[in-house]
Amino acid sequence: MRASAVCVSELIDAGRVFSHVVTCCFAQSWLFGGDHLKSALTARNFPAHALLLILFAASVYVIDAEEAAASQIKFGVVAITGQAAPGAGTGVTYLYLDAPVINDAGQVGYPAYLTGVDVARANDRAIYAGPFAAPQLVSRAGDVAPGMSEGEIVLGYFSGPILNDAGQVAYHALLEGRRSAAIFAGPLTGPQLMSREGDAAPGTPAGVKYSSFFASSFNTDPPVVNDSGQAAYCAKLIGSGLTSANDTAIYAGLLGSPQLVARTGDAAPGTPAGVKYSSVGTPALNDAGWVAHVAGLTGSGVTSANDEALFAGPGGALQLVARKGDNAPGVPASVKYEALSPPALNDAGQVAYHAVLTGSGVTVANDRAIYAGSRTAPQLVARTGDAAPGMPAGVTYASLSLSLLPVLNDAGQVAYTARLKGSGVTASNDAAVYAGLPGAPHLIAREGEPAPGTPAGITYASFLTPALNDAGQTAFLARLGGDDLTEANSDGLFVSDPVLGGLLIVREGDLFDVGGGDLRTIANNGIGFLAGRSDDMSTGLSNDGTLAFRLIFTDGTNGIFTATIVPEPTAMALLVVAGLTVVCCRSLRRCS
Repeated sequence: MRASAVCVSELIDAGRVFSHVVTCCFAQSWLFGGDHLKSALTARNFPAHALLLILFAASVYVIDAEEAAASQIKFGVVAITGQAAPGAGTGVTYLYLDAPVINDAGQVGYPAYLTGVDVARANDRAIYAGPFAAPQLVSRAGDVAPGMSEGEIVLGYFSGPILNDAGQVAYHALLEGRRSAAIFAGPLTGPQLMSREGDAAPGTPAGVKYSSFFASSFNTDPPVVNDSGQAAYCAKLIGSGLTSANDTAIYAGLLGSPQLVARTGDAAPGTPAGVKYSSVGTPALNDAGWVAHVAGLTGSGVTSANDEALFAGPGGALQLVARKGDNAPGVPASVKYEALSPPALNDAGQVAYHAVLTGSGVTVANDRAIYAGSRTAPQLVARTGDAAPGMPAGVTYASLSLSLLPVLNDAGQVAYTARLKGSGVTASNDAAVYAGLPGAPHLIAREGEPAPGTPAGITYASFLTPALNDAGQTAFLARLGGDDLTEANSDGLFVSDPVLGGLLIVREGDLFDVGGGDLRTIANNGIGFLAGRSDDMSTGLSNDGTLAFRLIFTDGTNGIFTATIVPEPTAMALLVVAGLTVVCCRSLRRCS
C-alpha cells in the first residue's frame, strides 16, 4: 500500500489543528512509499515550508520513554517553610505545614505553625486556604474569632480545614473566655460562627445546649461541608432533662441554620415502633444535603443481635439501609449482618460500607464484606473467601480491614485495600488495592509487583487507604520492598490512572525541586497525603487529577506541593495514528 496525494492533503488539513497528527501520518506515508509522497506533494503544489514544519513536528515528537513519563506529572509549589506567611505580619514565616486538602476549583487548605516577629505560643497556629499560587490566612490563634467579642480570641487547636468546591471552608477551633470549642464555616475571606459549646442546641427543648462537638474529645474530625454551602457534624448535649440516653445528636444544614437530623433517644427510622437511637456516629454529607451515618439501637425487641444500623437520606427523611441481624445482600439467605462500619456517601445518594457477617456457613475465613450501591439495594463488592479479581485461580480475599474503610466516588466506583491468600500467595505478595464499580472491581496494585517509576527490583510492599476521584484515578501511599532499601527511601506516593497506568508521584530519599532548581531530599516519613474519605472536600486528590501533599525534607524544611496528571503526548499520538490510518486507507481507495 502507498499513500496518495488526497491522503496527504487530508492529513495536512487535520494538522492545522494537531501538528502531531500530521507528523504521525507523514511518518506512515514515508514508510509506505516516500517517492510517491514526494510526487504527491509536488502535484498538489505543497509549499516547502509546510513540509519543513512537518519534519520539525516529527522531530519534536520523537521522545524517549523517560521524557514521556516525566511529562505526565506537572509539579507546583504552594508554600514552604521559611517563606513569609501571608496575612501574618512582617517578619512572620511558616515554621511547619501539615497535610493539605484540595478542591476542584484549584484551591488548597492546610494548617500551619508560624514563627518570627512577635510570634509566641498564643498565636503560632493558623489555617490557610485559597488558590495554589496565593493561599490566604483564614484563621489564626490569638485573633478575635469571627462573630465573637473582643474577649473571645482563637486559641488554636484547629481541627480541619475542610474545603468545598465553592471556596468555602469549615473547621473546629478552641476559644478563650469560656475555653469552649466552636465550629466556623463560610467563605475563605470571612468564615462565620456556625455552632459553639454552650449555645442552645437547635431542635431541642429550652435549656438544652451544646456540650462538645463529638462524643469522644475535641481532637476529632472537622465538620463536613458540601458544595451547596451546607455542613454536618456530631455534638454532645447538656442541660435540663439530659441523660446518657439522649445526649448525642447529628446536625446538618445551611451554614447559618443547622437542623437536628438524629438524636439518641429518638425513634430510629425504618425500624419497628419503640426502637430508638442509642448512639449516633460521625455523619457523611453529599451535595444534595443527604446525610449517612451508623447508629446504635435500643428499645422494644432490640438485642445484641440487632442493635446497630446504617441510615442514609435527606436530613429530615433518613431511611434504613442495613441493620445488624438482617439478611445481607449477595450471600445465602442464612447469612446476616453482624456489624457495620461508618458509611461513605456520594452525590448520587449511593453508599459504601464494610460489614461483618454471621450465620450458617460463616467462619473467620469468610465473615468480612464490602457493600456499595443505592441505599435501597446495596451490592456485594467483595467478601473474604471469594475469588479475588485479577488473581490466578485459587487466590481469594483473606481479609478486608474494618479500619481501612472503602471510598466511593460520584460515578459509583469504590476503592479498597485487601489481603489475599491461596495458591502462590506469600507474605511478600498478599496485599492489594482494588477499585471499580460494585459488580466489577479490578486490581490496581499488588504487593510484590514492580513499583512504577522506581529502579528494577523495587516492588510494592504494603498500602494505605486510597483516595479515588470521579475520573477513576486512585492515589495511595505505599511501603516499598526490594534491594537497597532503607527507612530513608521505603515509602512513596503513587497514582493509578485508567489510561496511563501506575505513576510514581514522589518517593522518600528522592531529590525534589522546591523551586528555581533548589533540590532537597525527601525525608523518612516525609510524605503527607490525605485519603480515605468519600466526600471530595477532605482528600488530597481532585477530580482533574491534581494531588496536594506535604513533604518534609532532610534539612528540616517542609512544604505544600501539587502534582497534576497530564495526558502522555506519545500515547495521544498513537491514538491519532489509529484514526488517521483509517483516513489514509479510505483516501487510497478513492485515489487508486
